[in-house]
Amino acid sequence: MKTLPRIGIASLVVAVIAASGLLAAPAPSASAHGYVGGSASSLISRAAWAANTDRGGVAFEPQSLEAPKGFPAGGPADGQLASAGGLFGGTLDEQSATRWAKNVVQAGPVQVSWTLTAAHRTAQWRYFITKQGWNPDAPLDRGDFEPLATFEGRAEIPSVPTTHTLSIPSTHTGYHVIYAVWDIADTTNAFYNTIDIDVRAGGTVTTPPTTPVTPTTPVTPPVTPTTPTSPTTPTSPPAPTTPTTPEPSDDIAAWDPTGSYTVGDLRRHDGGTYRAVQTHRAWGDPSWITAPSLWEPVTHSH
Repeated sequence: MKTLPRIGIASLVVAVIAASGLLAAPAPSASAHGYVGGSASSLISRAAWAANTDRGGVAFEPQSLEAPKGFPAGGPADGQLASAGGLFGGTLDEQSATRWAKNVVQAGPVQVSWTLTAAHRTAQWRYFITKQGWNPDAPLDRGDFEPLATFEGRAEIPSVPTTHTLSIPSTHTGYHVIYAVWDIADTTNAFYNTIDIDVRAGGTVTTPPTTPVTPTTPVTPPVTPTTPTSPTTPTSPPAPTTPTTPEPSDDIAAWDPTGSYTVGDLRRHDGGTYRAVQTHRAWGDPSWITAPSLWEPVTHSH
């Protein structure tokens, strides 16, 4: 069972217009990476849940809430925790007891699963929860939170999806917020997700929609893409006639939309040759070869 915020007439009008396609939605970034939600998850994030109307462009790319890591000592500023530092206009930072839909849970174990659109080597996953007695009508502040759970990533590429079991404290009742932090191992950034919950005694716990949102094809990143350390000048291809413009050959493998790649790897696709600009693992999206944060063309299709 979910509790939904009141929706005004103006909100309904905007929602109807958006659904009819009259409002152009911003395209998600090529470096989009992950969000809480999916078929394996008992919870869904504020950004990904379609029940949260008027949440802005993040509705189309909930996987893009990326900011410097280091929370709570570093990371997003107080008042901008939900939006990862003001991204998408900071709409996610609007805060009141009734603004956001809530996942209904009981004290005890609950599953949280991340839908990963681009997996990164992971330092750790950390979860925080608001303290009993916090003020839900004030902007989110790091002082509102206490640690809930930590899962080590060992600098490995995580499984898809990645699922963790959290334990909601028995001392917590009513409206609370879980702050989920995914710390990346080989960059200075992390991903931040806000999850609204309603802790009830003996209530019925239901699973959110299995497909809360479908991010559209990446085009331009809204934030600086996470890029591992790499030479200023990319490594020359193995056997090109000209170092910067190698011709496609049998020595260069075809691009695989489910493969793993490191910086400098060359792949052929649709008559052109592409060089990987960051280490990453692909998950079947046929458009990633054209994402500028992942690949750069060194020869074009003819």
